[in-house]
Parts: sequence; structure tokens; C-alpha cells
Amino acid sequence: MAKPRIRRHTDARSFLESSLDWLLMDEVANNEIIGLAELLLAGQDYLSQPAYYATVENDEGIRGCAVQSLPESFFVSGLPNSAVVPLLQDRIEFGQPVKWATAETKTAAAIADCWSNIFGGVWEEMNRWQVHQTSEINADAQCATGLLRCATANDSSCIEEWGEIFAVESPSPLDIPEFLLRKMNEGNLYFWDDNGPRSLCAISGNAMSVVRISAVFTPNEHRGKGYARACVATLVSELLSAGHKRCMLLTDLAKPNLTKLYASIGFMPHSQRMSVKLRRD
Repeated sequence: MAKPRIRRHTDARSFLESSLDWLLMDEVANNEIIGLAELLLAGQDYLSQPAYYATVENDEGIRGCAVQSLPESFFVSGLPNSAVVPLLQDRIEFGQPVKWATAETKTAAAIADCWSNIFGGVWEEMNRWQVHQTSEINADAQCATGLLRCATANDSSCIEEWGEIFAVESPSPLDIPEFLLRKMNEGNLYFWDDNGPRSLCAISGNAMSVVRISAVFTPNEHRGKGYARACVATLVSELLSAGHKRCMLLTDLAKPNLTKLYASIGFMPHSQRMSVKLRRD
């Protein structure tokens, strides 16, 4: 295959005009890249500027993409192995710390290896993810008592409290309480309420045909009662009824019980991803 070239883009519009058709060939795998670029295009003020946008190209066309705007992870699509070193070199030359990288497992492992062996950095595996998708919900999935409702400003203290616990259980480059409050302000945070909040669910990329469940959390005292299952199932059912083609979510591979839970709702495995923490001593 021809030697890959890294083409850096100056802004989200240029990046999406060049890469969107390629990214949409697998919208589930590339959902986070598309979603982050769309947020940058919309001018979300929590994201740092300038952001990094790159396409990996050869004479045959695009072969990969990458986007980062702190505090988000460095999101990278599937890549030819020969593209990993030039992409990392270009990202380092761009400036600003990389901090985290997230990609399909093979690509993430190649990034970590190059970061250590070629660029002299240190890396730590943070999460391995199973990506799930569905276009249909099982009819019996919404079986807990209670109802789904949109979170409001009156829930702010609960959201912050739960977010602090969530951040300890699932480390992330993001400030989880701030992320959840932002989702509340967007109208993209939901509670399963059974005489009070019992579980929460956030969505991202809801302007796209594939919408992502970007957070699911139930406090320990409310677990084992079907609240998370009902929350996700009901929300996904409403999203599909509203015209989204598919819904997707990620689960920690270290927690196989979650794979079973979402399979019972109707989710099917799609691919696997890995997040690595990167630093240069």
C-alpha cells in the first residue's frame, strides 16, 4: 500500500467536508470522532481551541481520521499500521498534551507501543470497551416500576453527587460531574424515577442517525432492581421511535455482567475499543 500522508485540517468544517462520507461508512465505530467534530463546529465552549483534526490519506483516498480537543481523548479511527508513527509525530508537533488516546483495540495498542518505543513516553491502559449497537428493543425490557423523565436544574445536587461517585468507579479524562451537568443543560440527561431518582442515562450525538448512550449510572443502593435496564430500554425505544436508525453504547470488558444486561435489552456486539493514558516524563 502507498505510504500514508497526514493531512492536518484547520477547523471542524474543513475536516468534516473532507472526511464525513468516509466516517459514515461505519458510523458506530466512528461515532465519537463525528460527534466531537460536530461539537467543535457548533462552538461548544468547554472544548479547547485550537483543536487537532487530521485525515490519513494515500493515493487511494482516506484511510483514517483523528480528532482531539482537550479535555476530550485523542480519538482515532482504525488505521493502517504504517500510519501510526506519522500520525503521532504530527500530533506531537501540533502541541498541547495528548493525555489520553481512544481507538479500536488494535490501533490503540499500536499507538501505545509507538508512544513508548519510538517517542519515549509512558502509557497506561485505562479501559477496554465493548461497543454495542441496536435498532430494536426487546418488548419486555422496560419492566421496572417508575418512569423515565428528563433531568432538570432541580436535580443538580443529585447529579453532582452521583457524578463524583461515577468518576471514581469509571476514570475518564472528563470532569464527570461537569459533563453530566452539561448534558442536563442540553436536555440530554435522563433519570429513571421511582419516587425519586434511581438511575441516570445521558446521550450524545442526538443530531446523528446513530445516537450514543454516553453515560449510564445507578448508585449502589439502587442496584439490582432493574432501574438501569428500564432507563436505557425506555430511552432507546423513544430515540428509535423519533427516527434514529440505531443506538450504541460502550461497556467495560472487565464487567461482563453489563454485556449480558444490554444483550437482554436488544444490543448486539459491534467492535472493541481501548483507552490508554499517555504522558512524557
